Amino acid sequence: MKVLLQLKRRNREKAARSYGKWCTQAMLFGFVSMEEHYQGLASTALLAGKTLLTRAYWSQVGENGFHFEKSGRTVHISEHTSLQQLIHMIIDVEYGHALGHRGLDAEERKSLLRLAHAEADKFVTRPSFPQSLPASS
Repeated sequence: MKVLLQLKRRNREKAARSYGKWCTQAMLFGFVSMEEHYQGLASTALLAGKTLLTRAYWSQVGENGFHFEKSGRTVHISEHTSLQQLIHMIIDVEYGHALGHRGLDAEERKSLLRLAHAEADKFVTRPSFPQSLPASS
């Protein structure tokens, strides 16, 4: 029985790391696409918001608020919000919501969120991540 529990835990950890990497890649791809579309004439915050709106279940509320319909949570993007910060907001909101429906205890949810955040940071700090994008504030 212990072996089965360890395998489940390892699979959840692998899924958390995969989510962090996937979310980062998707946001980077969308951000770069938006940047090309606006030909460098838009602020990072505008591009980040437009990119967020390409994700499922997100809608804009007011000028800088973005609402995740599944959880009812709203995040705000200021002119100083970096792409990396936005990625972390998305992980907290989307993945946090998904974990909340899996019957996991609070400590395990926090651990899996930390893994997803760590993987996102690892991907963002890679030398191949475009340095022209504001990766951190």
